[in-house]
Amino acid sequence: MIRRLLQPRRPTRFLRSYASLPEPLKRRVLETPMEPTYDPLLDAIARWHRMRGFDVRWIPGLDHAGIATQSVVEKKLMREQQLTRHDIGRDAFLGHVEAWYETYGSRILGQLDRLGAVLNHDHKFFTLDGPRSAAVVDAFVRLHEKGLIYRHRRMVNWCPTLQTAISDIEVDAVPLTKRTLLPLPGRQAPVEFGVMYRFRYQVADADDLFVEIDTTRPETILGDVAVAVHPDDDRYTHLHGRSVLHPFSGARLPVVCDAVLVNPELGTGVVKITPAHDANDFACAQRHGLPEPIVIDLDCKMVTDIPSLSGLDRFDARLQMVELLREKGLFVDTLDHPTTVSICSRSGNVIEPYLMPQWFIKCEDMAARSAAVPRWSYVAKLSTTTDDKWVVARSIDDATATAMTLYDLSPGSFTLEQDEDVLDTWFSSALLPLSSLEWPTDDRVPESIRHLYPMSLLETGSDILFFWVARMSMLCTELSGGTQPFKAVWLHPMVRDKAGRKMSKSLGNVIDPLHVIGGIDLPTLLDGLHQGNLDPKERARAEKELKKEFPNGLPSCGTDALRLTLASYLSQGRQINMDLQRVVASRHFCNKMWNALRYALPLVQTTSSSSLESHAPSMSLADRWILSRLADAVTKVHDGYGTFKLATSANAAQRFFIQELCDVYIEFSKPVLYHEDAHAKEAAKATLTTALDTSLRLLHPIMPFVTEELWYDDLRTQRLQGGSEHSLMTAAFPDPAQWARWVDRDAEASMQAVLDVMHAVRSLRHTRKTLAPDASTVE
Repeated sequence: MIRRLLQPRRPTRFLRSYASLPEPLKRRVLETPMEPTYDPLLDAIARWHRMRGFDVRWIPGLDHAGIATQSVVEKKLMREQQLTRHDIGRDAFLGHVEAWYETYGSRILGQLDRLGAVLNHDHKFFTLDGPRSAAVVDAFVRLHEKGLIYRHRRMVNWCPTLQTAISDIEVDAVPLTKRTLLPLPGRQAPVEFGVMYRFRYQVADADDLFVEIDTTRPETILGDVAVAVHPDDDRYTHLHGRSVLHPFSGARLPVVCDAVLVNPELGTGVVKITPAHDANDFACAQRHGLPEPIVIDLDCKMVTDIPSLSGLDRFDARLQMVELLREKGLFVDTLDHPTTVSICSRSGNVIEPYLMPQWFIKCEDMAARSAAVPRWSYVAKLSTTTDDKWVVARSIDDATATAMTLYDLSPGSFTLEQDEDVLDTWFSSALLPLSSLEWPTDDRVPESIRHLYPMSLLETGSDILFFWVARMSMLCTELSGGTQPFKAVWLHPMVRDKAGRKMSKSLGNVIDPLHVIGGIDLPTLLDGLHQGNLDPKERARAEKELKKEFPNGLPSCGTDALRLTLASYLSQGRQINMDLQRVVASRHFCNKMWNALRYALPLVQTTSSSSLESHAPSMSLADRWILSRLADAVTKVHDGYGTFKLATSANAAQRFFIQELCDVYIEFSKPVLYHEDAHAKEAAKATLTTALDTSLRLLHPIMPFVTEELWYDDLRTQRLQGGSEHSLMTAAFPDPAQWARWVDRDAEASMQAVLDVMHAVRSLRHTRKTLAPDASTVE
């Protein structure tokens, strides 16, 4: 039924709401199950366009969410089997990842269905399926051919826990104002940060001359290759052209003058240079032609010939290094030092700046063009007897042919080994506006998708604006011949708990929308904490909070109540402080609407099939007033949807239904509906039926289930017998231009006067009852 209703009805007009958010879709179950509650908001926009005759394409997708999935699966392996991915091997680990995807991928799509999202399931995709993988390979090769992708030895952000390099935007900068102990994964004791260590280097050829240096990382002294001073610092002009002695190797380290690296007003004005483990030092080494020895390996253990330091964790080596410096009489003091610690947003471990070869994309030109208007590809290392070279091709056969041509090699004289490194998961996600439709084999949008590309609307969160949106803009613009992938981006607010805290599994304050919809008892809610990867201490804290916040569990509120609450919350700004009592209040509105329809429908059972306009001469003041107010509501709701202000639409529709239709008009219409004046009665019936029908249409995009049930079973039977509208989902949305004819300012002014008199009389009665409760009533 749904698929039939989704067939295009107006092929010349398209809204392609590509908003399945392929990256977060996978991550939602992994981290924040409240995230899918954003999708009903986009679904409301999609339903609104569909009711207006547009062909809406909302394609669901799942992303492999590389690092996030790897991290969760690894934790699961360790918790259940006490194994690491290295213990079981690559193929077995990928099998566990695939099993995880099968379980949680279907759960995510099931969540979306329960939340009322109408998706084009015939076109659903996974970022590691055949077409998407082929698109990644082709994109990589084309970008490499353009010189935009290259391999280079540069400083990267290395996470020792995940054993991968991560981008700058996946690093959390944690500011510290004083000495602070931070707990880190894999360590029993916390590590102290916010400390500056001062030590001395002896100047070469001068037994009694030393220079003091400050560092936050004394363990990296093993990788020092020079010290730097500012060329204009008069304190150290005597060191120009001289050297210092390394405290352990005794090597002579040059003193270099560098105005870029050294700020003479900070610390002692002398800076140690460790090129392989600090980005600024690396840049300085490039300027002065200095060596780049690596003294910390990929597991963040020390690489050295010093027995007491070799193989030590970097933070253990830090303390040991201080003791060794003390023994040599070279340690001076420790100082408080406000600093910023770089933390991996996935693992929580401290990032290690690491010098290593990686694949990079040149973004400057692409970003400029974009602003104006990890699946691996076949990257193979060519191993010969003399050197290692690289070729980039779409397949093993292409790579072999390219290697023979490029390096003038004969068959059998070389071997090809595929690079085991993988692309950032955002690379494949960045291609999805094109790869989810039809991948272009050249820099042109295929003819078959030009009516769908660029998409009309992208809905996402500001937290992945640079992770995903900017990358889509750059890559798709580059690979489509200069066409931006979307016309508009709608940034939804972040969902937080009612105290304003970010919803996070690490805090145990995550709310699964399915629990809000169907309800859940407290024991089951608590059991969910034990199914995750929470630290035992965090789990105990989360259990305490849940028992306090939801002593009786979560009540069943239904999908419509949740969707209505979220739409109403959009007026808050950039974040939603989710209070479940608001959802309960929305459930009461659903009940109110249900009861109102059930009460009113028997009154209009014999409505004639004549048009509303034909009853205009017989309409009462109340009839003309409610139709005028309805015209105002139609305009406000329509404008709210059109400007993505769903709170405006929800509030306008609710206010009309409760305060004007139910509280006023239905009460005024009762005497007329039971009156013997046939013309007035038919006019009131037609007006009430129209008001109820239109109210359901206005609310349907936000509250699809209860409105569909009431409209299809009741109002459609009353008014639309023989009509072509088989579902409210494809029924026509009220048009403000057509409703403008019912605007009646005189009727509104007259009715307001009547209502003011009624309110005044009620107020007087209340005052009289309060001041003289025993007074008799004079008839």
